[in-house]
Amino acid sequence: MHFSSPMNEVAGVSITLNIFFCMLVMIIYVCASLTSIQAKHELELIKFTEAKNWVKINASG
Repeated sequence: MHFSSPMNEVAGVSITLNIFFCMLVMIIYVCASLTSIQAKHELELIKFTEAKNWVKINASG
């Protein structure tokens, strides 16, 4: 019974750290996926603009 209190404190700290770590991973994952979605949209926009310019050049040429 003497060792139960410190062990419980250690377990509580490790559980708290696990929860914090999980939240951190989730936040990083969400930020990464949002960034990649935004990058994909920008890439498609660039492709679309280049295609429009290419069509303009070819139509006028």
